[in-house]
Amino acid sequence: MPGREPRYPTLLLALAAVALLLQGFAYPDCLSDDAFISFRYADSLVGGHGLVFNPGEPPVEGYTNFLWTLLMAGGMALGLDPEPTSRRLGIAFALLAMVCSYQAIRRILPGQPVLWALPAWLLAADSFFVVEAIQGLETVMFAAFLTAAAARVPGDLPAPGAAPGEATRFPISGLWFALAALTRPEGWMLFLVVAGLRGLELLRFRQVPGRPDRIWAALFAVPVAAHLIFRRSFYGDWLPNTFFAKTGGGGEQVLRGMAYVGTGMARMVPWLALGALLLWLQRGAGHRKQRRAVLVVASLWLVSAAGVVAVGGDFKPTFRFLVWTFPLLAVLATAGIGGLARRVDAAHRRPGTVLVAT
Repeated sequence: MPGREPRYPTLLLALAAVALLLQGFAYPDCLSDDAFISFRYADSLVGGHGLVFNPGEPPVEGYTNFLWTLLMAGGMALGLDPEPTSRRLGIAFALLAMVCSYQAIRRILPGQPVLWALPAWLLAADSFFVVEAIQGLETVMFAAFLTAAAARVPGDLPAPGAAPGEATRFPISGLWFALAALTRPEGWMLFLVVAGLRGLELLRFRQVPGRPDRIWAALFAVPVAAHLIFRRSFYGDWLPNTFFAKTGGGGEQVLRGMAYVGTGMARMVPWLALGALLLWLQRGAGHRKQRRAVLVVASLWLVSAAGVVAVGGDFKPTFRFLVWTFPLLAVLATAGIGGLARRVDAAHRRPGTVLVAT
């Protein structure tokens, strides 16, 4: 049937999922020490003491993964052991991140199905991504929600000047951003980045937010505002205690963050080079829908990396503060390959054209 999508990209995605599953369950148990902080808070909640570390003492928010801690508490309430539960959930969210990366690249490279499963394979082949999935922490869950939001938002919010009905689907990406913000505080910052891009887009075309924009914002604001009210009323502050305990501020913190990001990204040089190639090739090229999708993914990745620099990085050798950006970077790298392939193909089709690779 003409126009029918091929099936092999889905098969390649499934094989990447199998590769990740085999690794995830083959690796030995290697739960992070920090995972037991969430387990302790979850146990207190199930025991009727609330989200506290030490029952009977004043509450202190010593975790930065509210939604993950609630998931652990839900498992405990059902009689599940949090250690294997956290490992299985981590693998499940790693698979979700792979599927969302597949959806994101389909939007950017709609005519190149041979590349659609490549981001998933890049993630399955990355040892840090796989290890973080089984360490009992929220890292990969945050990555999955962020990638899901990035994949959906360009289609959820209609482009200015779009034909009526071009974007009529429910703007569920607002909820994906909310889940990310409930998982880690950085989700707030990343939602504001996309909201800022949307505002600039509307301002450029002298338009006001429409109904999809209002629904999108409400899907984010309602659950996140409820959590902030809970935090303020129960813990007495707008930010978790870990923010004050682990970030000292000043130039030294930023230098630590720069060293952390530089070291963590050194192994990702090919991905970074391909992503940079994509940005260069996108100048004036491609359909508006593809350019909007690239802008969202690239902005989220850049701001995420800048945020890691600002907070001074992390102590773990698996660079977990960067792992949640890996699906976005995998999408950008794959899009760079797709853009280069298009240019090579166009040069090959033009008589008398000489392509010089440098």
